[in-house]
This record gives sequence, structure tokens and C-alpha cells, in this order.
Amino acid sequence: MQTTCYLLAVIAVVVIIGIAWVISRSEALDEQQMELDKMSVHLDGRANRIAADEQTLQSEWQSLREAKAAIDNADVFSLSYTVTDSDIIKYDDDEHIVSHAKDKIAKAIAHDILKRYDLRESTNGEGRKVLSMKLHIYQ
Repeated sequence: MQTTCYLLAVIAVVVIIGIAWVISRSEALDEQQMELDKMSVHLDGRANRIAADEQTLQSEWQSLREAKAAIDNADVFSLSYTVTDSDIIKYDDDEHIVSHAKDKIAKAIAHDILKRYDLRESTNGEGRKVLSMKLHIYQ
């Protein structure tokens, strides 16, 4: 009988120690769970910010692609001017020759643009007709 009592006492002590270990382990796991929950909230917020940034980048990239397509599809006006013997005789230095060439090129490009595009008509505050053109030049 005494052996049974000792055995029951040992079993009771082991059970009490086991229950204490389970309770302490449960508390440690609860603390870890709270830390994981905090980290999860932090990571969810970060994921949302990254997704918003990604969406912004995608829309900006689309805008850039559209702008590039507009530039690629834009009309190109290309002209050159060949300096003639007459220019060399008429103008005494390169600066005047370059100025003359720029003037000729500018007039030719302006005429080409005016042939290709229509002018906008509007009226000003005095009721007079106003002819205008708006150009976007990219380089």
C-alpha cells in the first residue's frame, strides 16, 4: 500500500509539474501570437502601400508609353540649308551666314506647318477674329 501511495504521489507531482509547464508554455505561445499579430498588421499595411505604389507606377508607366507613342507618331519636319557662293560673297562672317540659314529654315518649316494644320478661329473681347495655332514641340 505504501508503494502505491508513493507511486500516486510521484504521479501527482509529475502531473502538477506537467500542468505548470503547459501553462507556462501556453503563456509564451500567447505572447508569440500577439507579436505575430502585430507583425501581421504591420506587414498588411506595408503590402497595401506597396500595392498602391505599384498601381501608381503602372499608371505612370502607361502615361509614359502613351506620351512616347504620341512623340513617335508626331509629324517630323526636317530641313537643311546649303551655304552658297552667293551667301559667302553677301555675308562677311560665319555668324551672318548662320543667321541667314536659320531664317530660311524657320520660314520653310513655318510654311510646312501652316500647310499641314488648320488655324483656330476665335474672337477677342472686341469681337475681332483671332487666328491662332498651338504647337507642342518635343526634342
